[in-house]
Amino acid sequence: MERGLAVSQQEVEDDETTEGETADGGQRRVNSTIKFPYVGLDEVSGIAETMLNTYGGKCSMVQLASALGQTISSGAFRVKVTAAKMFGVVAGRGDNLTLTPLGSGLVDPTSRRKARVDAFLQVPLYAAMYEEATRQGGMMPGSLQGIEQMIVRLGVVPNQSETARLAFTRSARFAGFFEHGLNRLVLPALGAVAESDESADEQMEETPPPKPPTDPLPGKPAILVEVFKRLPNEGDEFGPGEREAWKALLDATLNVLYRDSAAPHVD
Repeated sequence: MERGLAVSQQEVEDDETTEGETADGGQRRVNSTIKFPYVGLDEVSGIAETMLNTYGGKCSMVQLASALGQTISSGAFRVKVTAAKMFGVVAGRGDNLTLTPLGSGLVDPTSRRKARVDAFLQVPLYAAMYEEATRQGGMMPGSLQGIEQMIVRLGVVPNQSETARLAFTRSARFAGFFEHGLNRLVLPALGAVAESDESADEQMEETPPPKPPTDPLPGKPAILVEVFKRLPNEGDEFGPGEREAWKALLDATLNVLYRDSAAPHVD
């Protein structure tokens, strides 16, 4: 079993390579020089919940695969386990897996806000992106292409930049780093004691916010409404550069909020 798992892990690592040329014109494998997951923190949080609620925090690879409705030999399952370890949520070698204290924190409503932040920063690529954005006042590139260029510059092979970017945007949004907009990667406010999602919902039910006089996009996500609020008033100047920046922000927002229906389903 351990030998089979070792081969599977190598296959996952091989995915983080691309072809290059040697000095004599031959082909060589070029590895990413920084680690990154292929799935988002939201999916890994689901793994933590399954391990804790179903198996008390400890289980075998076979048990986890069965609980997730997958097989131990599937590429999708191997990728999820690798990501869970990279986020610091799961530990273990061979067939045995254990939920870490950080993984348990993702499930606990009183600590999961901080746990999401800590797990996000466990990933070498995400930590490097956060450090670079912090040096720029929290600002991120204003386009998907700019984010992927940043990812490649930090060490990801070019043919994996889109995969890395998709997992990054999902993880950053889940951990709260996009609370001030998709063009800002900012550490979310945690407070003295992290507030659970349930208590926040209860407060909203007790004191519902007043409805605005008009709703320009009824039923649509608030973050999308904020993007449209950035448009100038009718008749105001809106130059080509400003238009391109706004369209890039809209494109990035739609990418985070909605799935591409044309994307192939991964078993």
